[in-house]
Amino acid sequence: MTATGDYTCKVMTRILFVFAMALAAPALAAPKKATPRKLVIIDPELAVTGEKTQGFIDAFVARLETVAGWKPGSLSGKGFLSVEAAAEYLKTQRPAFALLASHAFVVLRQKQKLLVLGHAGVWDPKKLAYRGLALVNSNVGALPHQQPGMRLATDIKDMQWLNVLFDGLLKPETHFQFVPAKNENEAVAAVREKRADMALVWGEHLDRYKDDLRSEGGKLRVAFNSAPLPPLALVAMTKNTTVADTKTLAKAVAEVCKGKPNIDTCANLGFLSLVPGPEELHPHLAYKYDNYK
Repeated sequence: MTATGDYTCKVMTRILFVFAMALAAPALAAPKKATPRKLVIIDPELAVTGEKTQGFIDAFVARLETVAGWKPGSLSGKGFLSVEAAAEYLKTQRPAFALLASHAFVVLRQKQKLLVLGHAGVWDPKKLAYRGLALVNSNVGALPHQQPGMRLATDIKDMQWLNVLFDGLLKPETHFQFVPAKNENEAVAAVREKRADMALVWGEHLDRYKDDLRSEGGKLRVAFNSAPLPPLALVAMTKNTTVADTKTLAKAVAEVCKGKPNIDTCANLGFLSLVPGPEELHPHLAYKYDNYK
């Protein structure tokens, strides 16, 4: 190669190097933006607060940021009434943390590799169970597994969840004749109209039917009580979060609902406090859902 050719080659090499560095400069200069943390709440009771729900969730998220020492706006929250309703959000947004009612907890526990950081302290734990409402003069007993062919009105579609609620003593698919209901009100109406023998109602909702349940003149009675269920669980979705963030939030759980107005922030979502670690019923419920056949 001639001197001129060698010189030209060196110049082109330098030009290409400078060009490559120019392309890379934005990436080198701007550090990768951290993925915003997300919290999902899956709880049918969110329906109670209606249009106010997102505001209550935002306030709760802001409180979590404060106790965890995270920057404002680094955590966002979204609420859903069921796992089915949250499916797309779980898939596309990959939330790091969640506040889950008992059914959502058992459904997502293994798939999302949940780690329980805390649980909700509630007003009356005895209400955290399902009740079976029947007509006062019906022959529905307290042991539904002894009455095959019972007409059951419920909006619950998960047969394994029903299996758990009836303590694994029956196979819902074959034991019951199901009466379709879009919600609890429709289920109770089916019993009143004698189209169903029993309707499943969440224990915290019994007051909605207090006129029917009057000791004198009431048309309905509580015929069945499920085993007690655990309260809301605050969990880390370990597939989607970091060990550092998980440890940080775990250490801060007990502080979330302390003091005014933080008590109200939690009360607006249905609980009085957050207690570190799982409630004693969480592992029992998980075992039942995974193993009852």
